[in-house]
Amino acid sequence: MIVFLLLLFSFILGSIPFGYLISKYFYNIDIRSKGSGNIGATNVLRTLGILPGITVLVTDMLKGAIPVIIGRSAGMPQEIFLLAGAMSILGHCFSPFLKFKGGKGVSSTFGMILAFDPVVAILSFLVEAGVVLIWNYVSLGSIAAVISMVIFLIIRRHSVISIIIMILVATLISVRHRDNIKRLLEGKENRFTLKVH
Repeated sequence: MIVFLLLLFSFILGSIPFGYLISKYFYNIDIRSKGSGNIGATNVLRTLGILPGITVLVTDMLKGAIPVIIGRSAGMPQEIFLLAGAMSILGHCFSPFLKFKGGKGVSSTFGMILAFDPVVAILSFLVEAGVVLIWNYVSLGSIAAVISMVIFLIIRRHSVISIIIMILVATLISVRHRDNIKRLLEGKENRFTLKVH
């Protein structure tokens, strides 16, 4: 029952669309109608600037981190609290508050991995930063980062179940980026630009 409640809490927490709420109630903008139409930190950063972008980034990361922190504090096995983090990501991607639409889950995934294994999070961030600096595509960096998380979890000898959970998360995020992948292949993907206020 405790595990079920943690998973349910994690999904509901992940479902809170901070990008949409911050943009709507502080800037009177429906972020879904701007830029890429995504509610995540990258689109908010591009559209509204640094402060709201960072705010959404932090809140979305917390959605992935909090379930892991709670599960670990309660003495649950790592597979359970990693699954709880994954449920939060699932909620973020398919929020019932937005008719089961949502973001792409990258920030929440970083939050989950940061709370789970900070070394893997830092290494994956360096992979993403390197890809973005070289090619200037955030989507490509995000995909590279989540794939690298799987590799780093294997290198750091985490359990098979934990690695499988991360493979499923990485697959979900890659599928959520399918339109970006199509545009990358066609040479039509937007390069990263920042709106500064």
